[in-house]
Amino acid sequence: MSAILGNAKRRGELGVRVVIGELAKLGIDVALPLSDNLPVDLICFLDDRLLRAQVKTSLTLRDGCVSWSLRTTNWHRGTHRKYAAGEIDVVLLCDMAHVYVIGPRDFVNRRSFTIRIGPARNRQTRGIHDADAFRLSIERLRAVVADRAAPSMMGR
Repeated sequence: MSAILGNAKRRGELGVRVVIGELAKLGIDVALPLSDNLPVDLICFLDDRLLRAQVKTSLTLRDGCVSWSLRTTNWHRGTHRKYAAGEIDVVLLCDMAHVYVIGPRDFVNRRSFTIRIGPARNRQTRGIHDADAFRLSIERLRAVVADRAAPSMMGR
């Protein structure tokens, strides 16, 4: 599948399109920045708020988990860095089949984030990020924005 989707930039652009479609299904309007050099990929209109959103795309399913890099890259300078508090409001994680939402507690100063799609072979349920707890919904977005979501909703 990755050969069809091309390089990392193309995969990211396709992930943004998938996210926009999923947000539209929920009735959430979206604005697109006019520059690649801004810290956000999308601006989402949720209730009376504007949410600064970053979209991350991953195609790699390994051992029932999908992982996303949470670093931002400056291709011109060849540098990578983690997201800082207050820079963005939410990260929307796309695996081309589903979209997941994480808030600052889950992305600030982290290099990556992993979500378990299927059950663990050892039946572990604690200390994992279960996909259902992070799946895109109006309720999940509101909880993240209100900062009512548990730090990682781990052990659900």
